[in-house]
Amino acid sequence: MRRTIVIALVAASIAAASTSPASAACSSEGYAYAGLESATPTYGIKATITALTPPRVAHGHVAAWVGVAGAGGAEWVQAGIAARPGGGLRLYVEASNGGPIVLNELEATAVGKSRRFAVIALARDLWEVQVNGLRVAGPFWLPGSHGAWRAVATGESWDDGQPACNAFSFQFDNVAVRTAAAEWRGLTHPRVLADPGYAVVRHGRGFLASART
Repeated sequence: MRRTIVIALVAASIAAASTSPASAACSSEGYAYAGLESATPTYGIKATITALTPPRVAHGHVAAWVGVAGAGGAEWVQAGIAARPGGGLRLYVEASNGGPIVLNELEATAVGKSRRFAVIALARDLWEVQVNGLRVAGPFWLPGSHGAWRAVATGESWDDGQPACNAFSFQFDNVAVRTAAAEWRGLTHPRVLADPGYAVVRHGRGFLASART
């Protein structure tokens, strides 16, 4: 699924204190991930996400998000924190049902400030996004998603076609997925997403997603 989560994220971001040079140690495919994917389809995912350090973004963007996506990569909904050169950390929600991408930029945030993001199935093929328990976007209609899509919690780098090792350090805490019975449970035997240049360090019901140093 990691290569089908190809997201045209256009969110405001943090000005880089310094930029990461291009390196053969980083993924050469444009997008790179450091996170976890559920082993089975779910009805939602939530996690508390915190930027631990200012991201260093040479090109493109970095992000930390939770969400679900279809196997073909044309449909998804996700929510989290994004950063790119020249702006500031900002919360965002993004969705597509195969047509135009819907991007909602929310308020700015800061290093060290934690937010609880949730992407939740409401009814058949309908999803909403919550931040700190409050609905901020949706419902989104995503045909074919009901009980069919796996969930992802991940850090992400995109180099905008200009090879670069963008750096980030995002903490994910209390990661949980929603069952058909509307119960929240921790991820069991998730698939680890860790592209060249990036790492996942798991701990309990959370993990650290970061650039390798």
